[in-house]
Amino acid sequence: VRWTQTATNMIADGANDFTEVGPGNVLQGLVKKVSREVQTSSASIA
Repeated sequence: VRWTQTATNMIADGANDFTEVGPGNVLQGLVKKVSREVQTSSASIA
């Protein structure tokens, strides 16, 4: 998986708000490791 490369490219293309859908927040942490400047949130149904 090329997560870092993908997230870096998305940010370079102008993405600045990432929403993780599903339980947990693993991907939010990974995005924040790429850039602390972006906004992250999560959405899940309990």
